[in-house]
Amino acid sequence: MPPTVAHFDQNLKQHANDKKTKASRVKSADPTLETDVTPVPFERKGGKLFAWLARLGIAVAILAYLFSITPLQEVGQVLARADWVWVAFACGLTLVIQALAARRLKILADVHDLGLTDKQIFVVNLSTRFYGLFLPGGGFTAIAVRVFRLIEVRNHIVGALAAVTVDRLLATMAMCLVGILFWLAAWPTPKWPWLAMLFGAFLALLLPLLAVLLWQPRLAGGGFRISSGILKKPYEALMLAATELRAMTGADKRQVFMLSVFINLVGVVKVIAIAAALDLEVGPMTIAWARSAILVAALLPVSLSGLGVREGAALLVLSGYGIQGEEAVAFAFLVFVVGSLFIGLVGGLTEGWRWLSVRHH
Repeated sequence: MPPTVAHFDQNLKQHANDKKTKASRVKSADPTLETDVTPVPFERKGGKLFAWLARLGIAVAILAYLFSITPLQEVGQVLARADWVWVAFACGLTLVIQALAARRLKILADVHDLGLTDKQIFVVNLSTRFYGLFLPGGGFTAIAVRVFRLIEVRNHIVGALAAVTVDRLLATMAMCLVGILFWLAAWPTPKWPWLAMLFGAFLALLLPLLAVLLWQPRLAGGGFRISSGILKKPYEALMLAATELRAMTGADKRQVFMLSVFINLVGVVKVIAIAAALDLEVGPMTIAWARSAILVAALLPVSLSGLGVREGAALLVLSGYGIQGEEAVAFAFLVFVVGSLFIGLVGGLTEGWRWLSVRHH
């Protein structure tokens, strides 16, 4: 019989208890320790700091190169002539996207009876975007922050982790799928390498997930696990996702899929509005698949928050359609401002309000 969510929750809780037992042994061996958390070696912390600094250096290097071929002054001139009515409209759509994403995460969270409301998840999503502006670690840090904020509302770490993992996985897959469909709709203008990248990213997520869904009962029954190495986190994420998907009803799966696609369609309208704000002479179908290509490229963990990579991808994609370099870089910058910076600052306001409310009470 396939493992249920309850079985998987029990296994993960047992794993957490084992870690606490190990931590207590460390504490008893060293009475000076003040917490039950297993100490993290300095080398690991130093390694994370080095990785963060390396990503920041790569982002600065890429941006320096881009501004050497597309002067910053010219990019500023393009931004200065932007129609801010369109930009404001795009910011409004960003809030709509966050509300829809909260609805999707609530469906996933309800599998574990977390008892969260759409409003609570919406606020958590906003605060996660705020912390994502400056915290190192990429996607796994974003998941960790989201889970931490969710369990502050409802203390169920396993359910929160499973729901957030599936939410992120489905969001990325839907973004790739929508990009592929718009690439085909824009045929024969687009170039093949971008389709290959989108299709490759989609398969890189889909095939391992299908494999785990197929083999999960045998893997779980045989006690197979990856306890270390670079595959540990992806394997655990896929196991969580497979368990979550098995527990969902068919109606929930359809609703989550439709929401994921619709969120991306709203995202397409948003980037079309940004292109209109800059008066870019490029078709909506092209902008639609270019959005997915640029955002997937920005997911590569080689720079900080996708800085430089996103702008470079926009330059490569849009230059084939007669868009000047400074216009492409300005477009990518506005995509970042509307989709990340704006919503992150809104999240910062909600976090500030929450912090003041806690202090007041």
